[in-house]
Amino acid sequence: MRILFLVNHYNTLRVFRKELLIKLNKEGHKVFISLPADKEVYMNELKSFGCEIFLLR
Repeated sequence: MRILFLVNHYNTLRVFRKELLIKLNKEGHKVFISLPADKEVYMNELKSFGCEIFLLR
C-alpha cells in the first residue's frame, strides 16, 4: 500500500510518528512524506526511516 503523510514541519513526524513510519516501512508499505524544505540533516533522517520525500515550496 502507498501511504502519504502531509505535514507542515519536520519535527511533527520525528516526535509523534517516527515509530509509525518505521513500522509501516518494515511491513512493506511505500511511505511518502510531503513537507516544506528544512535542513538537509532533517531530510536525511526521514529518508533513513525508509520514506520518500517530496519538498513543498
